[in-house]
Amino acid sequence: MAIESNKTSTLPGRALILSQCFAPNVGGVETHVVDLSIGLKERGFDPVVVSFGGKLVERLEKKGVTHVCMP
Repeated sequence: MAIESNKTSTLPGRALILSQCFAPNVGGVETHVVDLSIGLKERGFDPVVVSFGGKLVERLEKKGVTHVCMP
């Protein structure tokens, strides 16, 4: 389904993804955040994931996704 607009699209752009469910567990929420972020990156977006860190941060960074660790 296509969405029509009279405005010129500037996509892809930036995407901020916040997750408090990231460390140290690895489960559905954590893997979804990683998969979503990597998928956005592959489509030309510049995703930034903000979380408490954890085991999956390395996977994000290997794919070029910016990660910011909350204190």
